[in-house]
Amino acid sequence: LGIGHLLARRPAQLSGGQRQRVALARAMVRRPKAFLMDEPLSNLDAKMRVQARTEISELHRSLGTTFVYVTHDQAEAMTMSDRVAVMMGGRLMQVASPQVIYDDPQDLAVATFIGTPEINTLPARIEADGGLTVLGARWPVAVATSTGGQVTAAVRPEVLLPAGRGEAAIGITGTVRHVEMLGAETLVHLRVTGAEKPVVARVEPAVGARFRPGEEAAFTVQPDRVLVFAADGRRLKAQVLTDAPLQPQRIEALHV
Repeated sequence: LGIGHLLARRPAQLSGGQRQRVALARAMVRRPKAFLMDEPLSNLDAKMRVQARTEISELHRSLGTTFVYVTHDQAEAMTMSDRVAVMMGGRLMQVASPQVIYDDPQDLAVATFIGTPEINTLPARIEADGGLTVLGARWPVAVATSTGGQVTAAVRPEVLLPAGRGEAAIGITGTVRHVEMLGAETLVHLRVTGAEKPVVARVEPAVGARFRPGEEAAFTVQPDRVLVFAADGRRLKAQVLTDAPLQPQRIEALHV
């Protein structure tokens, strides 16, 4: 655990992070059949948390023992787990691999909890023929449900691509008012009239450098990457309508 140089010290002389490692060591020497870790990294600073995540993952592989890891930090759950069980309000919402939880969430609460930035959600409606209308524009998506009505359409930030890079996509245009440059990625913030939350597009830095406040920009969304959720949050099965006409959705930018 990298604390051999601290063997001469007493517990009161150790930092919070060092005490966490001592606690883990005390559990390891018992050679249990399974480890239950309840927020083991909660007392560590941000840098130490990243380091400790790697160390615990390496310990898991070397010990070959089951780890049951409880956390409220989605980054820990996604980066360390073979399987994730998402629990909310005492209910087990979904159990799957981290990638499946991210790409194929079965509930809107799971979809919005997993992922940074948060998944984009837009109010939508299922028409009588099963077609999907999002903010007044018909999208080439059909939803398998016995009843129509109000639903939620959701797309991940990286699914929004600058126009010209996607094929057979839904068009979204608007005026850029805020660009968030984060080094490895750039977030373009947009506001859609009628949506409660801002829409965020994640692009590569070289692509993000093309956007300027006040200029008009266009994005596309692949229809097969659109997720649809019922009013009660459960996921609805959707399929792409290949022959449906595309209708760009006008948006205005969010000023932050």
